[in-house]
Amino acid sequence: MNGRFAHSIVLITGATSGIGEACANLFALEGASLMLTGRDEPRGNLNGSFFTARAALRQMLKQGSGNIVNIASDLGLVGGKQAVAYCASKGAVVMMTKAMALDHARDNIRINALCPTDTDTPMMHRDYANQGLGIAAGLKNSADANPMGRIAKPEDVAEAACFIASAAAGFITGVSLPVDGAATAD
Repeated sequence: MNGRFAHSIVLITGATSGIGEACANLFALEGASLMLTGRDEPRGNLNGSFFTARAALRQMLKQGSGNIVNIASDLGLVGGKQAVAYCASKGAVVMMTKAMALDHARDNIRINALCPTDTDTPMMHRDYANQGLGIAAGLKNSADANPMGRIAKPEDVAEAACFIASAAAGFITGVSLPVDGAATAD
């Protein structure tokens, strides 16, 4: 098979919906061999990111190379109202990413994070419902609040994941890349 990841094995957690599913679809199109897991929790957390990365690092150290792309959030870079625990958790993923990148830079292992804004996923739809909004109203509110005037699509985040994991980003490590339509730019 051809593609940027034709000789790569890619583990994707949360691959049953939303961003994880979009990443699985795109990495497959790019030729990757996939290992997919689902997730029972509606949100990923620091422990899950840490233990998954730690397990993956064991194999990457043995083979002498690797690449980890954590999914954080734009709320891991800036605060958000009514989101203390979520901001703290995603901010911790950002700091974990930086620390692990420093620890493993000389091991030929790159570790980065993506920080997407509100993304049109089932998780976001549940958040809208918890706020007493319908999906259409929630999507409109999120789009209106974003400088680009739209909500992110899972495919936007998947494209960023493929870039940051690719050889084109070979000297990028320790970065938390906003995928947020300029939401954190000010």
